[in-house]
Amino acid sequence: MGIGELAKIGNCSVEIIRHYEKLKLLTAPPRTNGGHRQYGALHVQQLSFIRNSRSLGFSLDEIAELLAMISTQNVSCKKVKNIAEKQLTRIRERILEFQQMEASLLYAVKECHGEHQPDCAFVDHVFPYQSIKD
Repeated sequence: MGIGELAKIGNCSVEIIRHYEKLKLLTAPPRTNGGHRQYGALHVQQLSFIRNSRSLGFSLDEIAELLAMISTQNVSCKKVKNIAEKQLTRIRERILEFQQMEASLLYAVKECHGEHQPDCAFVDHVFPYQSIKD
């Protein structure tokens, strides 16, 4: 199959496939006599793995490390677990950050009564700079 068909199957752009190839996340495909790339089942599997891993927030470096283990059939469950645990920790940290942002916004929204007045509780909370008013 050509790059367009792979992109359609992988639900991504042709450019992202080329990017993944450049980063060596996707195995270089063989070429036709005319120089066109010919992708196969392996590329569909690799692209699917990359896309699923990205949706879980893994970095491209982590994905490259995982793909290297898979391609050499030297998968270390312990290493995979360590990578996954680090990602889980990052996600939990981001959740806490989002909860703090939510609490701050919730407070600011509750303090703002939506009335037309020179002082806005929301602006005062989010942008507590007196110089803005001056």
